[in-house]
This record gives sequence, C-alpha cells and structure tokens, in this order.
Amino acid sequence: PASADLFYVPTWDLHGSWGNPELYLRAQRYVATVFPFWNRSKGADHIWTNTRDAGGCSNPWGTIWEQTRHSILLTNWGGVTGLGGVPVERCFDATRDLVIPGVLKSKIVAKSPFLPYHRLISDRFGAARSATADMSNAIWSRRKTLIFFHGAICWQTYDKVRSLAELKRKCARTHGFLDHYSFGIRWEVYRRFHAEPGFHLRATDLIPPPPHVSLDTEMLRSIFCLCPSGTGWGMRVFHSVALGCVPVIIQRDEKNAYPPVLQAFEGLLLDWSTFTVRLEAADVPNLPSILRKIAANETALQEKRRALATEWTRLLWREALPDDIAKYLRGTPDAFDSLMQSLWLRTKHGLRGDGAGWRSEPSE
Repeated sequence: PASADLFYVPTWDLHGSWGNPELYLRAQRYVATVFPFWNRSKGADHIWTNTRDAGGCSNPWGTIWEQTRHSILLTNWGGVTGLGGVPVERCFDATRDLVIPGVLKSKIVAKSPFLPYHRLISDRFGAARSATADMSNAIWSRRKTLIFFHGAICWQTYDKVRSLAELKRKCARTHGFLDHYSFGIRWEVYRRFHAEPGFHLRATDLIPPPPHVSLDTEMLRSIFCLCPSGTGWGMRVFHSVALGCVPVIIQRDEKNAYPPVLQAFEGLLLDWSTFTVRLEAADVPNLPSILRKIAANETALQEKRRALATEWTRLLWREALPDDIAKYLRGTPDAFDSLMQSLWLRTKHGLRGDGAGWRSEPSE
C-alpha cells in the first residue's frame, strides 16, 4: 500500500438512492483511524462509490460532504447540482470525480445488434474486436420509429392521472428538492409531440397506461431514443446504446452550469457527441426537424451508428455478464477497463476531461 497511487474504500450504500449517509461516516472514521494513508492527503487519493440517484449531492436524509469533500467519487450522476437545481455542497466535481455506467441486464445485452458481429469475429480470429462499419444494413432497416420513450413524465411517478390537463397540473406541482424532475424535459417533449408522427412517447403516469410492449423490441425498431434524466441518473441511455438506438440527451443542471451533466467516461475517453444527439432545452421546440434532418442524412446517421458499434462495450461491465456472452467481448475494452484507463490518465497526466478549470468548491 505504501506504493499505491490510489486507495479504494469498498463501501456500498445499502440505503439506496437517497438514504442515510451513516455508512460513509462510519467507513471514513474507520479508514482514517486504522490506516495511515487518509490523513496525509485528507482523503484526496481515496476513491468512493456512490450509487445515489444524484450521486454525492446532499438530500433531506443527509450529506456525505465531510466524508468525501477531498476524495474521488465514482458515480452514475455527472451533474453539478442536485435535484433542487442549485449547486449544493459536494455533488459532482469534474476535475476529480468520474461518471461510470450502471450494470445492464444480460438479457438486454444478448439482444444487441452488435453482439453477432463480435461473435463472428471471435469465432474467426479467436479474439473479440469492435464491431465496425462492415455491419450489414439489415440491422438498421427495420427501424421505422423516429424516436421512442417510455416512462413517467413528472414526479411523483406513482401519481396516476387521466388526461393531458391533469398531467399538466401534476407537472406544475412543487416537491421541494424534487422541483427539477427531469429538468422539465419529459413534460416539454410530451406536451408538444405526443401526437407527432414518428414519435412513440409512452407516458406511464397516465390512466389507462400504455398497452404492454417489449421495450427492447421498441428500441430495436427506433432510430432515436429519448434519454432524459429523472430524479438523477438512469439506465435508459445504456439500454439504448446496447440496442443500437441513438440516444437523445437533453440534460443541463441550470442555465449557466459548467460542465453540463457529464455522461460515463465523457471527456477523458468518450466523446458522447459522436454517438448521441446532445441538445439544449431551447432546442426542444425544433426536435422533430432536428431528428428528421439527421435521419435523412445517411452519412451523418451512419457515423453515429458506427461510433455506437465501436464504443458500446465501454458501457458494459463484462464480469457481470454470463460466460456465453462475455467470451465474445473479451479483447474489447469494457467499463472496468475504461475506469482504470480514466484513473491512469488523471493520475499520470493530470487530465481533467470536460471539467478542466471548473470546481464545485473554492480552492483551499
């Protein structure tokens, strides 16, 4: 340990998305008391995992500010604010923290249109390689839906309503620290385009609910998938990437927040603009024309699809997959490889990705 660059604190927040921070308090006290490494850097070379919806941001049940204020957080949420829409306490610091992907279910990965090409290459050459532009157009030709979304439109998700007017009133309610659910994007897109041709938007907080469908099948039939935040991070974007549906991401904490909500490994390893459509809230009124323009431009669309095929394995945790799938992906970088590469770039070269020059707290 004396020669280690970094130390991982193996905690797991059993309280879930917004729970009591006691676990972090106890772990920090233990590490600082029993081991000699914490106090020499105030924990700056220590790494924590935080799986809360809004990462390290404070919430009504507590904060992890004191325990992790100098440390590195591995988090699924790359926003500089919490759910209240204002910068508060620890949250996310792009100069040191890293966004990592969640774990996709293997049954989703098994349906990926990219997997057969990894299998073919592995069978031929004995090692998996990234799927490339050699993929047949057959996997894209069945995509007739312009954009797909399935989920709740407003908080609280279990509060069901019977009409668009009731949904509007629901979306106008305030909930304190949850006032910025989805930054208002789900409602804006739904109210404007729920009847738009080519838009398949399924609001689960309406009564009656949308008819049952396979979400995997719908994504495999769609060119684009809307991937808005909810109460923080979600699995929708990773689901879309694995199934070859180009994610549409509209996430910004506040008007002048820098950087915007970062995605997994963004800036250091991945350029998310190459395989997604990144938009601002001001672009929402023009969403149909923006997407149709990209869809009609075969070169632009194929470039995004090639980038999806190249980078999708970086958003998978290979060790979480069954052997019959994982064996075809060996040799390609997965999320663990990407995490270690990102830490190495930070430690050895001081790279900060899109967070260069930004801090969540004043320098000491």
